[in-house]
Order: sequence, then C-alpha cells, then structure tokens
Amino acid sequence: RQGDTIRVQLNAHDDPTATVALPVADEALERWLRPTLLECADHPSVQAAVREAIGDATDGREVATRLLRYVFVTLDKGSGPVASPNAAEILRDGMGDCSEHAVLFTTLCRAAGLPARRLSGYALVGNMWGSHAFCEIWLGRWIGADPTTNELGTKARYIAFGWSDDPDSYPG
Repeated sequence: RQGDTIRVQLNAHDDPTATVALPVADEALERWLRPTLLECADHPSVQAAVREAIGDATDGREVATRLLRYVFVTLDKGSGPVASPNAAEILRDGMGDCSEHAVLFTTLCRAAGLPARRLSGYALVGNMWGSHAFCEIWLGRWIGADPTTNELGTKARYIAFGWSDDPDSYPG
C-alpha cells in the first residue's frame, strides 16, 4: 500500500485441462451438490432446463460450458420482479443481474451432478472495479466461472471475498 493506492497481484483461476466425469459422487463435495432454498436443483423446471442445456454430455468441463452458455443466452440482464428469487423463479422470469445468473448457474450445475458454489467480490471491467457475483465449479479442483459474461476459467480480474452459502468464509 502506498497512500491511497493498494497494489494487488491477481492470477487466472483455471486449469484448461481439468475435468471430471459426471455425476460427481464425493462425500467431501456433497455440500456443493445439494439443493438449497435458492438453488432448488430438484425443481421440475430446473431439471428440464438441465436436460435442454446439456443434452447427453457427461464431461464436467463440457457440461459447465453448455450451462454457462445456457444461462448467458437465456437470461436478460437486469433486475427481475422478485427480490432474491430462487432458480425456478429466475427461469420463469427470464432475467436477472449477476446474482441471479450465479444462482441459476450454480443450481443447474448441481442438478447436473457438478459441484458448484457462488462467490461474491469484485470484478474489473475496463479500468473500473465493481461488486460482482460469480461462481466456482469442481473439475478436480475449484475453477472460476462467470455466467454473467459466459466465461469458464475466470481471468485475473476478479477478487473473491467469500462464498455466498458460507458466511464463515468471509475473513473479516
């Protein structure tokens, strides 16, 4: 830190060779596979969206790529009519900001058997930092994913504060 300037070194959050076969069945990752109130992976509309988006793909990286694309092209950008909607409501309304994109993507991943979790932090767009919600998926290691921008493997322009589903992950 020098005065009002803080220098941060950022690294890309990806391994282009990382992948897993789906569904992932690892007890240590079960928490990141189960449905929640927001991530209602067992809802019929979510199950239908997963089938539509991934077809017969079972490779984790390919499934993630298809789900990112699905969320990116399906949702209009902007706040929807429901505050803090669950994934089924997001699908129904067809719109959302980065938070809704992250909820829907995480839910679809979990429904497909791919461990996923939401992150909050900052992202750099151009030369401006802003609050942002994005994700991580398990491809043999945690890999960044941004459904708002359709990116698998987050570039060195994200700072994560913690996982939205785990308030204890925020170190203060």
